[in-house]
Amino acid sequence: MKRSKIREEFYNPPVLLQMILDGLEAGVMFIDTEYTILYMNKEKKENNPGIEPGMKCYKVFEEYGMRCPFCIAHAAMEKKIVQHNEEYVSIQKGVETPVHLRITAIPVCNESGDVLGAIEIAYNIENLYQTNVHLERLNKEYEHVIYALSHDLRAPLVSIEGFLAKLERGQHIKENDSIAEHCLHRIHVNVRMMNNLVKVLLDTSRIATGNLEIQQVDIQYMVNNLIEQYTGKIIATHAVVDVSLRTKSVRCDRIRVLQVFTNLLENSLEHCKNTENLRIEIGSKDNKFWVKDNGPGIPENFKDKVFEAFTQASVKSDHSHFGMGMNIVYKIIQKHGGKVWIESGPEGTIVFFTLSTIKRRI
Repeated sequence: MKRSKIREEFYNPPVLLQMILDGLEAGVMFIDTEYTILYMNKEKKENNPGIEPGMKCYKVFEEYGMRCPFCIAHAAMEKKIVQHNEEYVSIQKGVETPVHLRITAIPVCNESGDVLGAIEIAYNIENLYQTNVHLERLNKEYEHVIYALSHDLRAPLVSIEGFLAKLERGQHIKENDSIAEHCLHRIHVNVRMMNNLVKVLLDTSRIATGNLEIQQVDIQYMVNNLIEQYTGKIIATHAVVDVSLRTKSVRCDRIRVLQVFTNLLENSLEHCKNTENLRIEIGSKDNKFWVKDNGPGIPENFKDKVFEAFTQASVKSDHSHFGMGMNIVYKIIQKHGGKVWIESGPEGTIVFFTLSTIKRRI
């Protein structure tokens, strides 16, 4: 008899629901349309001692004299759809340090569709927030270390190049000394390679740590000048470059966006140099830009790595490339708040990107 009674109580829906809600690691609260608290689960009560059903939520949580200005529950009841706030900063009563929360608000309606109130679910993400702050600080320190190391590496490289020049101008090497000449050549090649690498590291660091200089930029003028500068290489690869820019002007960092177009044009000319009747298109529509070519496309096993640092689809023998071109493109577009993606197949490759310098509030 006793056993069946326990079973009956366990399967009682309100009891079961109460057990589930009290087992959550999130604070759950139900309020009516007047913002009166009707229910709080165990987690909500433990984190807010002294607050009970019947109180107005805006008076006891953040001590407003009226509804909180950014109330997510109000938005849920007004729009009759679920609302989310990924990072809400709560100034709680009696607590000096702000608490970071992730909140979801669910409107509660009757069968006629009338709003009765809202269920608010709050996850404490303070630990996650502090971890992200710590990681961001470490990332900035790492970027500054990379910049400092890259900058300091240039001095000994310049010195090595100077000593090489002295050796070549002087009488220190015997004539027809093929071994010495070979050694000098190899030193030159390696110094050149290290110089290129240092420049790439410096450039990457500047993009990560530097501020954008936003201005209105004539994209048509920029691209036309870029093509003029690359006329020799375009002729050498027997390529035809078409420009179809419907977006003539945009607010951006002129130097960085020019670097994006330069890297993408260089990629097409380099990777498609053996393509017969090579055609490259630089175009735009609305806020979407692209560089398209009819080359061999990107190998299937490389598509997922194309924006990674120090990766390239083919090995180049001149040591002038380190697989950083697309990574730099990605970082510049990311810095502008835009997106970059690739579509590639046997008939060619298109690199799309957008630009947005407006930071949106979460």
